[in-house]
Amino acid sequence: MRKVDSEVAEQRKEKILQAIIYHYIHTEKPVSSQIINKDYEIDLSSASIRNIMVQLEKEGYLTTQHVSSGRMPTDKGYRWLVDSLMELQSLALEERRKIIEEYKSRINEFNELFVRTSHLLATLSNCAGFVIAPNINKSKLKLLHLMKLAEDRVLVIIVTHQGFVQHNVILTDYDADEHLLNDISQILNEKFKDSTISELTNKLPDIIHEIEYRHKELNKFIKLLSNQLNRQAPDDEIFLEGMDKMLPKLKIDDYKRLASFIQLIEHKKLLRQVIEEDFSKMLNTHVTIGKEHHMPELNDVSLIKTVYKLGEEPVGILGIIGPKRMEYPKMISLVNFVASTINKIFNKIVGEKAR
Repeated sequence: MRKVDSEVAEQRKEKILQAIIYHYIHTEKPVSSQIINKDYEIDLSSASIRNIMVQLEKEGYLTTQHVSSGRMPTDKGYRWLVDSLMELQSLALEERRKIIEEYKSRINEFNELFVRTSHLLATLSNCAGFVIAPNINKSKLKLLHLMKLAEDRVLVIIVTHQGFVQHNVILTDYDADEHLLNDISQILNEKFKDSTISELTNKLPDIIHEIEYRHKELNKFIKLLSNQLNRQAPDDEIFLEGMDKMLPKLKIDDYKRLASFIQLIEHKKLLRQVIEEDFSKMLNTHVTIGKEHHMPELNDVSLIKTVYKLGEEPVGILGIIGPKRMEYPKMISLVNFVASTINKIFNKIVGEKAR
C-alpha cells in the first residue's frame, strides 16, 4: 500500500477544510463527503474524504449537529481560513463605484461622515456596519478660547494636539463679560494645556475657589462650561446600521442567547468597549470570531474592524459585525477599502475646521 507523503496529506486536509467552509458559508447547510466529492475538484473517494473530515473534527476544525449529519466549521475552522488567506478578494468594480459615489457629495461634519460610512458598510456587506467616533476626551488640549457671540451666548473653541477643532455654544442667563471670558481662557490654558480633555473636565470645578475672587460670575460660568464639556463627547458614541439585515442571518434558535446579543448591541457603552479592545495595538485589519471575544453574547458572530487615522495616528474604528459564516476575503477587503477612503475625507474635514 502506497504511503501518502505528509505534505500531500496536509494539503488535502486544507483543501477539504476550505471547501467545507466555503460551501457552508454559501448554503448555510452542513456539508457531507458526497457533496465535496461531487462539487469540488478533489481527487479522492467519498470514503477518503469522510476519513479526513473525521480527522478534522477530532482536531477541532469541524463539528456536527447529529451523528449522521454533515460537518460545519467551528470557530477554529473559521480562524484557520482567516489566517490562511494569502490574497484578499478584490472588491468588484461596481462595489468600488458605489463607495466612491457615496462620498462624492461634499461632507462638512464628522457625524454626517460616520452615518454615511456605517450605512455603506451595512449595505454592501448585508451585515451590521459600525463606526466608533473619535473620543476627544482622550485628546490633549492645545488651545481653549471663549468668545462672546451675543448677550446670552458664548462660543467655546477647543483645539487638540491631534488637530481636532470643536465649536460649542453655551447659553447663559446673563450678559457674559468679555474680560471674564478672556481671564477664564487664559487661566484654563495655563493650567490645562497638554492635559486631556477628560482631565480638564474632571478638574474644572476644583479651580473655582482658587480664582473666584476675580469675578462674581465666574462660579456660575465654570459650571456651565463643565456641563458643556461633559455633554460634548459621550463615551458611548457609536454609529451602527444594518442590525435588521444581520439578525435573521444568525439563525440563533436559543431565545436567551439572541436576547443577550441584542441587549449587548443596545448597550452602546459596553459595545464600544468591546470594539475598542486592543485599539492602541491595532496595526492592520483585525478579525475576531465567536468565542475569541470571550463574551458569551458574541459567540455567534464575527467582528471585522480596522482603524481610521488623522495623519498617521489612529483615532477611531470602523467595521462590520456579522454571522460567522461570512465571506471573509470579501468582507476584509470591503472594510479596508472603506477605511482608506474615509481617511482622506476625515483628514480633509479636520483641515478645513482648523482654518
